[in-house]
Amino acid sequence: MYSLCFDLSKLGDAHASCRAAFNDALRQKVGLILVDNTNTKLEEYSFYKRTASRAGYAVAVIELHCPEVPGVLEQLHARNVHGVPLKVLRTMQARFEADPVSSVAHVRACNLAPLAEGVSSGAPLPSLQQWLSAHHAVHYSKSRPKTHLVMAHGGQSAAFVFVPPTLREEFHSVYCAEQGPRYLCEVLDTSRMRLFFDVDVCHAPPLEGPWLLWLCRSLYLVLQAAGYGRQRVLATSADVTHAGGGKATKGGCHLHVPTVVIDASEAVALRSLLVEALVASPYRGGSAVEARVDWMDAIDAAVYRGGGGGGLRMVGSLKVKNGALVGSGRQYRLAMVVEKNGSTAPEARLAMYAGDGPRLLADCSIRADAD
Repeated sequence: MYSLCFDLSKLGDAHASCRAAFNDALRQKVGLILVDNTNTKLEEYSFYKRTASRAGYAVAVIELHCPEVPGVLEQLHARNVHGVPLKVLRTMQARFEADPVSSVAHVRACNLAPLAEGVSSGAPLPSLQQWLSAHHAVHYSKSRPKTHLVMAHGGQSAAFVFVPPTLREEFHSVYCAEQGPRYLCEVLDTSRMRLFFDVDVCHAPPLEGPWLLWLCRSLYLVLQAAGYGRQRVLATSADVTHAGGGKATKGGCHLHVPTVVIDASEAVALRSLLVEALVASPYRGGSAVEARVDWMDAIDAAVYRGGGGGGLRMVGSLKVKNGALVGSGRQYRLAMVVEKNGSTAPEARLAMYAGDGPRLLADCSIRADAD
Protein backbone atom coordinates (compact mmCIF):
# COMPACT_ATOMS: atom_id res chain seq x y z
CA MET A 1 0.00 0.00 0.00
CA TYR A 2 1.28 3.44 -0.87
CA SER A 3 0.05 6.98 -0.47
CA LEU A 4 0.31 9.88 -2.84
CA CYS A 5 -0.91 13.44 -2.37
CA PHE A 6 -2.49 15.18 -5.34
CA ASP A 7 -2.66 18.97 -5.19
CA LEU A 8 -5.36 19.30 -7.84
CA SER A 9 -5.45 23.08 -7.63
CA LYS A 10 -2.17 23.22 -9.51
CA LEU A 11 -3.90 21.86 -12.62
CA GLY A 12 -5.71 25.10 -13.30
CA ASP A 13 -8.99 26.69 -12.36
CA ALA A 14 -11.18 24.77 -14.78
CA HIS A 15 -13.55 22.49 -12.89
CA ALA A 16 -13.43 19.95 -15.72
CA SER A 17 -9.65 19.55 -15.44
CA CYS A 18 -9.77 19.21 -11.69
CA ARG A 19 -12.54 16.61 -11.81
CA ALA A 20 -10.81 14.66 -14.55
CA ALA A 21 -7.60 14.43 -12.50
CA PHE A 22 -9.65 13.44 -9.44
CA ASN A 23 -11.50 10.67 -11.28
CA ASP A 24 -8.23 9.42 -12.74
CA ALA A 25 -6.74 9.19 -9.23
CA LEU A 26 -9.79 7.19 -8.09
CA ARG A 27 -9.40 4.78 -11.01
CA GLN A 28 -5.73 4.27 -10.08
CA LYS A 29 -6.81 3.61 -6.46
CA VAL A 30 -4.31 6.18 -5.19
CA GLY A 31 -3.92 5.75 -1.45
CA LEU A 32 -4.36 9.42 -0.53
CA ILE A 33 -5.90 12.14 -2.70
CA LEU A 34 -5.84 15.78 -1.63
CA VAL A 35 -8.24 18.17 -3.30
CA ASP A 36 -6.52 21.40 -2.30
CA ASN A 37 -8.64 24.07 -3.89
CA THR A 38 -10.43 27.31 -3.07
CA ASN A 39 -13.78 25.75 -2.15
CA THR A 40 -15.67 28.28 -0.07
CA LYS A 41 -19.18 26.81 -0.39
CA LEU A 42 -20.40 23.28 0.29
CA GLU A 43 -21.82 22.83 -3.19
CA GLU A 44 -18.42 23.53 -4.75
CA TYR A 45 -16.88 20.32 -3.43
CA SER A 46 -19.88 18.07 -2.76
CA PHE A 47 -19.03 16.21 -5.99
CA TYR A 48 -15.64 15.17 -4.60
CA LYS A 49 -17.07 13.99 -1.27
CA ARG A 50 -19.90 12.04 -2.89
CA THR A 51 -17.76 10.40 -5.59
CA ALA A 52 -14.95 9.45 -3.20
CA SER A 53 -17.40 7.92 -0.72
CA ARG A 54 -19.02 5.82 -3.42
CA ALA A 55 -15.56 4.62 -4.48
CA GLY A 56 -14.91 3.35 -0.95
CA TYR A 57 -12.66 6.16 0.26
CA ALA A 58 -12.80 7.58 3.78
CA VAL A 59 -13.52 11.30 3.30
CA ALA A 60 -12.15 14.04 5.55
CA VAL A 61 -12.70 17.79 5.21
CA ILE A 62 -10.07 20.05 6.74
CA GLU A 63 -10.98 23.70 7.15
CA LEU A 64 -8.40 26.44 7.70
CA HIS A 65 -10.29 29.24 9.39
CA CYS A 66 -9.17 32.84 9.15
CA PRO A 67 -10.22 34.69 12.33
CA GLU A 68 -12.31 37.76 11.56
CA VAL A 69 -9.87 39.98 13.41
CA PRO A 70 -8.60 43.22 11.83
CA GLY A 71 -5.22 42.76 10.16
CA VAL A 72 -5.20 38.95 9.94
CA LEU A 73 -6.55 38.69 6.39
CA GLU A 74 -4.13 41.40 5.32
CA GLN A 75 -1.20 39.38 6.72
CA LEU A 76 -2.34 36.27 4.84
CA HIS A 77 -2.78 38.30 1.66
CA ALA A 78 0.82 39.47 1.92
CA ARG A 79 1.96 35.82 1.98
CA ASN A 80 -0.12 34.52 -0.95
CA VAL A 81 1.82 33.62 -4.09
CA HIS A 82 -1.07 33.58 -6.58
CA GLY A 83 -1.58 37.33 -6.84
CA VAL A 84 -5.18 37.21 -5.60
CA PRO A 85 -6.39 40.76 -4.83
CA LEU A 86 -7.27 41.52 -1.21
CA LYS A 87 -10.80 42.51 -2.32
CA VAL A 88 -11.34 39.03 -3.74
CA LEU A 89 -10.11 37.41 -0.52
CA ARG A 90 -12.57 39.48 1.49
CA THR A 91 -15.40 38.35 -0.80
CA MET A 92 -14.33 34.72 -0.40
CA GLN A 93 -14.21 35.06 3.37
CA ALA A 94 -17.71 36.58 3.42
CA ARG A 95 -19.23 33.75 1.38
CA PHE A 96 -17.48 30.95 3.26
CA GLU A 97 -19.75 28.09 4.42
CA ALA A 98 -18.53 25.89 7.27
CA ASP A 99 -18.78 22.15 6.73
CA PRO A 100 -20.68 20.53 9.64
CA VAL A 101 -18.35 17.49 9.69
CA SER A 102 -15.02 19.16 9.10
CA SER A 103 -11.86 19.60 11.14
CA VAL A 104 -10.41 17.80 14.15
CA ALA A 105 -11.79 20.45 16.51
CA HIS A 106 -15.35 19.91 15.28
CA VAL A 107 -15.10 16.14 15.54
CA ARG A 108 -13.96 16.37 19.14
CA ALA A 109 -16.75 18.78 19.96
CA CYS A 110 -19.28 16.24 18.70
CA ASN A 111 -17.71 13.51 20.87
CA LEU A 112 -17.33 11.18 17.90
CA ALA A 113 -14.97 8.67 19.46
CA PRO A 114 -15.53 4.98 18.66
CA LEU A 115 -18.34 3.39 20.66
CA ALA A 116 -15.89 0.94 22.20
CA GLU A 117 -12.15 0.59 22.44
CA GLY A 118 -10.47 -2.57 21.23
CA VAL A 119 -13.46 -3.96 19.36
CA SER A 120 -11.06 -5.93 17.18
CA SER A 121 -8.17 -7.96 18.52
CA GLY A 122 -6.86 -8.83 15.06
CA ALA A 123 -5.95 -6.71 12.05
CA PRO A 124 -7.20 -3.11 12.02
CA LEU A 125 -10.78 -2.83 10.82
CA PRO A 126 -11.59 -0.92 7.63
CA SER A 127 -13.49 2.34 7.76
CA LEU A 128 -17.25 2.09 7.72
CA GLN A 129 -17.41 3.41 4.15
CA GLN A 130 -14.75 0.98 2.98
CA TRP A 131 -16.59 -1.94 4.55
CA LEU A 132 -19.93 -0.96 3.02
CA SER A 133 -18.30 -0.52 -0.38
CA ALA A 134 -16.43 -3.84 -0.20
CA HIS A 135 -19.70 -5.67 0.51
CA HIS A 136 -21.64 -3.69 -2.14
CA ALA A 137 -24.05 -2.72 0.62
CA VAL A 138 -24.96 0.79 -0.59
CA HIS A 139 -27.63 1.34 -3.24
CA TYR A 140 -30.22 3.91 -4.34
CA SER A 141 -33.18 1.73 -5.31
CA LYS A 142 -36.41 1.79 -3.28
CA SER A 143 -37.34 -1.64 -4.65
CA ARG A 144 -34.23 -3.43 -3.39
CA PRO A 145 -33.92 -4.87 0.15
CA LYS A 146 -32.65 -2.39 2.73
CA THR A 147 -31.81 -2.57 6.41
CA HIS A 148 -30.37 0.92 6.96
CA LEU A 149 -30.47 4.44 5.59
CA VAL A 150 -27.49 6.77 5.29
CA MET A 151 -28.99 10.19 5.99
CA ALA A 152 -28.21 13.07 3.65
CA HIS A 153 -25.45 15.22 5.12
CA GLY A 154 -22.78 17.72 4.14
CA GLY A 155 -23.78 17.87 0.47
CA GLN A 156 -24.03 14.08 0.12
CA SER A 157 -27.36 12.55 -0.84
CA ALA A 158 -29.17 9.89 1.18
CA ALA A 159 -28.57 6.24 0.30
CA PHE A 160 -29.97 2.86 1.25
CA VAL A 161 -27.86 0.12 2.84
CA PHE A 162 -28.48 -3.61 2.95
CA VAL A 163 -26.51 -5.63 5.49
CA PRO A 164 -27.61 -9.30 5.53
CA PRO A 165 -28.10 -10.95 8.94
CA THR A 166 -24.97 -13.06 8.47
CA LEU A 167 -22.83 -9.89 8.31
CA ARG A 168 -24.65 -7.90 11.00
CA GLU A 169 -22.17 -8.71 13.80
CA GLU A 170 -19.19 -7.77 11.65
CA PHE A 171 -20.96 -4.61 10.54
CA HIS A 172 -21.57 -3.60 14.15
CA SER A 173 -17.86 -4.07 14.97
CA VAL A 174 -16.81 -1.86 12.05
CA TYR A 175 -19.44 0.72 12.96
CA CYS A 176 -18.21 0.86 16.56
CA ALA A 177 -14.58 1.28 15.52
CA GLU A 178 -15.36 4.09 13.06
CA GLN A 179 -13.27 7.16 13.89
CA GLY A 180 -15.34 9.65 11.94
CA PRO A 181 -18.98 10.76 12.11
CA ARG A 182 -21.82 8.30 11.46
CA TYR A 183 -25.22 9.09 9.92
CA LEU A 184 -27.12 5.81 9.91
CA CYS A 185 -30.73 4.92 10.70
CA GLU A 186 -32.15 1.43 10.84
CA VAL A 187 -35.08 0.85 8.47
CA LEU A 188 -38.22 -0.61 10.00
CA ASP A 189 -39.54 -4.04 9.08
CA THR A 190 -43.23 -3.59 9.96
CA SER A 191 -43.85 -7.36 10.12
CA ARG A 192 -41.10 -8.21 12.59
CA MET A 193 -39.18 -5.83 14.81
CA ARG A 194 -37.80 -5.43 18.30
CA LEU A 195 -39.97 -3.18 20.44
CA PHE A 196 -38.79 0.42 20.73
CA PHE A 197 -40.16 3.88 21.50
CA ASP A 198 -38.91 7.25 20.26
CA VAL A 199 -39.56 9.91 22.91
CA ASP A 200 -39.15 13.66 22.37
CA VAL A 201 -40.07 15.97 25.25
CA CYS A 202 -40.44 19.66 24.43
CA HIS A 203 -40.63 22.57 26.90
CA ALA A 204 -39.59 20.36 29.81
CA PRO A 205 -36.35 19.38 31.55
CA PRO A 206 -34.23 16.70 29.81
CA LEU A 207 -35.11 13.09 30.50
CA GLU A 208 -32.54 11.92 33.04
CA GLY A 209 -32.21 10.63 36.59
CA PRO A 210 -35.43 9.83 38.52
CA TRP A 211 -37.64 11.15 35.72
CA LEU A 212 -36.10 8.80 33.14
CA LEU A 213 -36.26 5.95 35.66
CA TRP A 214 -40.00 6.61 36.16
CA LEU A 215 -40.53 6.42 32.39
CA CYS A 216 -38.56 3.14 32.06
CA ARG A 217 -40.35 1.52 34.99
CA SER A 218 -43.72 2.64 33.65
CA LEU A 219 -42.95 0.77 30.43
CA TYR A 220 -41.71 -2.19 32.49
CA LEU A 221 -45.09 -2.38 34.29
CA VAL A 222 -47.11 -1.87 31.09
CA LEU A 223 -45.38 -4.86 29.47
CA GLN A 224 -46.17 -7.04 32.49
CA ALA A 225 -49.82 -6.00 32.47
CA ALA A 226 -50.02 -6.67 28.71
CA GLY A 227 -48.78 -10.24 29.18
CA TYR A 228 -45.17 -9.84 28.03
CA GLY A 229 -43.72 -10.68 31.43
CA ARG A 230 -40.74 -9.05 33.12
CA GLN A 231 -38.62 -7.42 30.44
CA ARG A 232 -35.28 -5.64 30.40
CA VAL A 233 -35.66 -2.00 29.33
CA LEU A 234 -32.77 0.02 27.87
CA ALA A 235 -32.75 3.80 27.52
CA THR A 236 -30.39 5.72 25.26
CA SER A 237 -30.16 9.50 25.08
CA ALA A 238 -27.90 12.39 24.14
CA ASP A 239 -25.63 14.15 26.59
CA VAL A 240 -27.80 16.54 28.58
CA THR A 241 -27.35 20.28 28.02
CA HIS A 242 -29.23 22.35 30.56
CA ALA A 243 -30.64 25.74 29.68
CA GLY A 244 -29.58 28.64 31.82
CA GLY A 245 -31.78 30.71 34.07
CA GLY A 246 -34.00 27.81 35.06
CA LYS A 247 -35.50 27.57 31.57
CA ALA A 248 -36.90 24.28 30.34
CA THR A 249 -35.05 22.46 27.56
CA LYS A 250 -35.88 19.88 24.93
CA GLY A 251 -34.83 16.34 25.72
CA GLY A 252 -35.58 12.88 24.53
CA CYS A 253 -34.62 9.25 24.60
CA HIS A 254 -35.04 5.96 22.82
CA LEU A 255 -36.49 3.06 24.82
CA HIS A 256 -35.57 -0.47 23.72
CA VAL A 257 -36.96 -3.85 24.78
CA PRO A 258 -34.60 -6.28 22.98
CA THR A 259 -36.44 -9.54 23.71
CA VAL A 260 -39.94 -8.42 22.66
CA VAL A 261 -40.36 -9.07 18.92
CA ILE A 262 -43.64 -7.84 17.46
CA ASP A 263 -45.16 -6.23 14.37
CA ALA A 264 -46.01 -2.57 13.80
CA SER A 265 -49.67 -2.88 14.82
CA GLU A 266 -48.68 -4.42 18.16
CA ALA A 267 -46.11 -1.65 18.69
CA VAL A 268 -48.78 1.02 18.11
CA ALA A 269 -51.09 -0.73 20.58
CA LEU A 270 -48.34 -0.89 23.24
CA ARG A 271 -47.59 2.78 22.64
CA SER A 272 -51.24 3.59 23.40
CA LEU A 273 -51.08 1.54 26.61
CA LEU A 274 -47.90 3.32 27.68
CA VAL A 275 -49.42 6.75 27.01
CA GLU A 276 -52.50 5.81 29.06
CA ALA A 277 -50.31 4.64 31.95
CA LEU A 278 -48.21 7.81 31.94
CA VAL A 279 -51.31 10.02 31.94
CA ALA A 280 -52.99 7.98 34.68
CA SER A 281 -49.92 8.01 36.95
CA PRO A 282 -47.88 11.15 36.12
CA TYR A 283 -44.42 11.76 37.47
CA ARG A 284 -44.72 13.39 40.87
CA GLY A 285 -41.10 13.77 41.90
CA GLY A 286 -40.29 16.92 39.96
CA SER A 287 -41.80 20.11 38.61
CA ALA A 288 -45.31 20.73 37.37
CA VAL A 289 -43.87 21.05 33.85
CA GLU A 290 -42.82 17.41 33.93
CA ALA A 291 -46.28 16.31 35.06
CA ARG A 292 -48.00 18.21 32.21
CA VAL A 293 -46.14 16.59 29.29
CA ASP A 294 -48.42 15.60 26.39
CA TRP A 295 -47.28 11.99 26.06
CA MET A 296 -49.46 11.35 23.01
CA ASP A 297 -47.36 13.94 21.24
CA ALA A 298 -44.05 13.08 22.93
CA ILE A 299 -43.99 9.36 22.01
CA ASP A 300 -43.72 9.31 18.22
CA ALA A 301 -46.12 7.03 16.35
CA ALA A 302 -44.76 7.82 12.88
CA VAL A 303 -41.66 5.67 13.48
CA TYR A 304 -43.83 2.55 13.02
CA ARG A 305 -45.22 3.41 9.59
CA GLY A 306 -44.37 1.25 6.59
CA GLY A 307 -43.28 2.14 3.09
CA GLY A 308 -39.75 3.03 4.16
CA GLY A 309 -40.86 5.87 6.42
CA GLY A 310 -40.32 4.13 9.73
CA GLY A 311 -37.10 3.48 11.57
CA LEU A 312 -34.72 4.75 14.23
CA ARG A 313 -31.35 6.48 14.31
CA MET A 314 -28.58 4.17 15.48
CA VAL A 315 -26.74 4.61 18.75
CA GLY A 316 -23.69 6.78 18.04
CA SER A 317 -25.04 8.34 14.84
CA LEU A 318 -25.56 12.08 14.44
CA LYS A 319 -28.91 13.75 13.87
CA VAL A 320 -29.28 15.74 10.65
CA LYS A 321 -32.23 17.56 9.15
CA ASN A 322 -32.39 18.73 5.54
CA GLY A 323 -28.75 17.71 5.18
CA ALA A 324 -27.52 19.87 8.09
CA LEU A 325 -26.37 18.84 11.53
CA VAL A 326 -28.93 19.48 14.29
CA GLY A 327 -27.10 21.29 17.09
CA SER A 328 -24.11 19.20 18.12
CA GLY A 329 -25.68 16.13 16.51
CA ARG A 330 -27.59 14.73 19.52
CA GLN A 331 -25.50 11.58 19.51
CA TYR A 332 -27.31 8.96 21.61
CA ARG A 333 -25.51 6.70 24.09
CA LEU A 334 -26.59 4.27 26.79
CA ALA A 335 -28.24 6.17 29.65
CA MET A 336 -30.08 3.61 31.82
CA VAL A 337 -30.95 -0.08 32.13
CA VAL A 338 -33.88 -1.44 34.12
CA GLU A 339 -33.26 -5.14 34.71
CA LYS A 340 -35.88 -7.90 34.62
CA ASN A 341 -36.24 -7.74 38.40
CA GLY A 342 -37.12 -4.03 38.20
CA SER A 343 -33.81 -2.76 39.60
CA THR A 344 -31.49 -0.37 37.76
CA ALA A 345 -28.09 -1.51 36.60
CA PRO A 346 -25.35 -0.02 38.84
CA GLU A 347 -22.90 2.48 37.34
CA ALA A 348 -20.05 -0.05 37.04
CA ARG A 349 -22.19 -2.53 35.11
CA LEU A 350 -23.68 0.25 32.99
CA ALA A 351 -20.18 1.45 32.04
CA MET A 352 -19.08 -2.09 31.17
CA TYR A 353 -22.17 -2.59 29.02
CA ALA A 354 -21.71 0.76 27.29
CA GLY A 355 -18.10 -0.20 26.54
CA ASP A 356 -19.18 -3.32 24.66
CA GLY A 357 -20.24 -1.46 21.53
CA PRO A 358 -21.22 -4.40 19.29
CA ARG A 359 -23.37 -5.98 22.01
CA LEU A 360 -25.05 -2.65 22.78
CA LEU A 361 -25.77 -2.07 19.08
CA ALA A 362 -27.27 -5.54 18.76
CA ASP A 363 -29.50 -5.01 21.82
CA CYS A 364 -30.60 -1.55 20.67
CA SER A 365 -31.24 -2.70 17.10
CA ILE A 366 -34.85 -2.56 15.94
CA ARG A 367 -34.08 -5.26 13.37
CA ALA A 368 -35.24 -8.77 14.29
CA ASP A 369 -34.23 -10.48 11.04
CA ALA A 370 -30.98 -11.74 12.55
CA ASP A 371 -32.81 -13.84 15.17
